[in-house]
Amino acid sequence: MRACEVDQLAAKASALVAAASQSAAPAYGVIWAQASGETTGWDTLPGGGAIGRDGTMPWHLPADLQWFKKVTAGAAVIMGRRTWESLPKAFRPLPGRHNIVVTATAAQLRGGPTGCPETTANYRGAVLAADLPQAFSFAAAASAAWVIGGGQLYRAALADAAVAVVTQLKLTVSDADTFAPELDPARWQLVAASADCVRETGPEYKFTVWQPRQGK
Repeated sequence: MRACEVDQLAAKASALVAAASQSAAPAYGVIWAQASGETTGWDTLPGGGAIGRDGTMPWHLPADLQWFKKVTAGAAVIMGRRTWESLPKAFRPLPGRHNIVVTATAAQLRGGPTGCPETTANYRGAVLAADLPQAFSFAAAASAAWVIGGGQLYRAALADAAVAVVTQLKLTVSDADTFAPELDPARWQLVAASADCVRETGPEYKFTVWQPRQGK
């Protein structure tokens, strides 16, 4: 796939969140990569696929990491504590983005003023939020907001998400322990996708962008 195609697709995903932000608050997207099985068709509505194993992503796909970076650049990224801890220390906080970590113990862990980036070692550079509503309030000044995991946070956020960006991999992870939420076909429709199934040295994959149907 040409780089310009990826850039255009990422820009479209970001534009959908921006457009939704003009009519509703908070407006945000969800983004994940999932192993959809080796025989799943690309036109199948994603959801329920494996997204994690033992606190890590059970594949390494550099193109998907670059895709994630393009989509979320300059935005707020909202994640649970386990997702934060799964990030390599060299990329924690994720550079060029407003990192917000949702944890029920935010008040106890917080080492500075509410809504300010932490200076404590474990959460340095991230803002701690007690729940999703508080996280969205902290993300209000960002150009866009993306929920980036894990499974529980996706499920809590999906009902009101303006966009779902899903990388589908033709891959089976038999020992996965974390799974993506299901996208309801009555609510979600495909609005953009990478032109072709693309492959590196690993599994085949495809970038897809989904949006709620009008009135849903």
